[in-house]
Amino acid sequence: MARQVHAYFTFSREAPKEIYEIVVIWLVKQFTNNYHFYFLVCSIPVAYFQLKSLKLITDDNKFEAGTWMGLIVVFFFIFPRDIFTVQNPRFTTGFWLCIACTLYYLCSNRKSILFLLPILLAPLIHSALWLYAIVIVIYLLIPKNVTILKWCAICTLPLMFFTTDIFRQIDLSQFLPPSLYRWSTYHNTDEAYANLAGAGRSGFWWLGASFALAKRIMYGVMLIYIIKYFKKEDEEINETSKRLYPFILFIFFVTNVLHSVPALGERYFCFTQIFVIFLWFKAVYPNNPRILLCLLGVSSWNIMVRYGYILGGALSVNTHPDLFYSPLPYLLGKGLFW
Repeated sequence: MARQVHAYFTFSREAPKEIYEIVVIWLVKQFTNNYHFYFLVCSIPVAYFQLKSLKLITDDNKFEAGTWMGLIVVFFFIFPRDIFTVQNPRFTTGFWLCIACTLYYLCSNRKSILFLLPILLAPLIHSALWLYAIVIVIYLLIPKNVTILKWCAICTLPLMFFTTDIFRQIDLSQFLPPSLYRWSTYHNTDEAYANLAGAGRSGFWWLGASFALAKRIMYGVMLIYIIKYFKKEDEEINETSKRLYPFILFIFFVTNVLHSVPALGERYFCFTQIFVIFLWFKAVYPNNPRILLCLLGVSSWNIMVRYGYILGGALSVNTHPDLFYSPLPYLLGKGLFW
């Protein structure tokens, strides 16, 4: 482990992309070779940052626990990167770290920069989060001109629905260390862009693609609704929403531009989904519940594929049905001790 960590910080040609997984594996192997313990350890920071982020919703006075609309808001806040994605612990951990730190910074009256400092450590967890750290730094430096940010977000909306290879010709070797450049060349290929565009699909692939398109349209509709909502008089909008609004416009613009980048575009769309639903809750909720119901409808295919036992979703892959009826002591011991 020491050799890999040293190679990482010296930008060696043999350096790993990140060191989080290496450190966790080394830590777990100090007391067991059971891979279940590895995922147990990985799930702790994921659950912590996820629940800390969710607390900003559930602690809000207008959140009513047990109501259908409240459950839908909570679901769509968690769904883009739920706890089952701990099977890919590197990005999931760094993702929720970034979400939690960003939201606590934006929702704080003092806007302490200390909330954002952990984001600079996120690339140690997953290399794709170098970009998020850069995005945060840029946002801190640019003027928060809502009009400009609004038009940047609106004008790039069409990019959500089209796949191009405009980034294919960019030579990244001048900007990235060798370890990250190797990763970028793996994804920045003609084959990767062809797969992103749907090459090689067969059967009823169009069904999932149609729902995915409808979901993107729905988030675009929500953004337009939020923009119209913020045209109201200032006294009708709470201070938290005002602090969130320019950042959500900026992140929407960034993720629209990144849409055509294989792997990276889909991961950063998860940021858009969570930030949009969070601002929706803070600014609009509980008004216009039909928007949330429409979002639930266009997401139904993704939900079924994700959690369906029949379709081979996350539940069927990661969990046995006894999860729902077995006592907790048995579940804790299963896989760990027997």
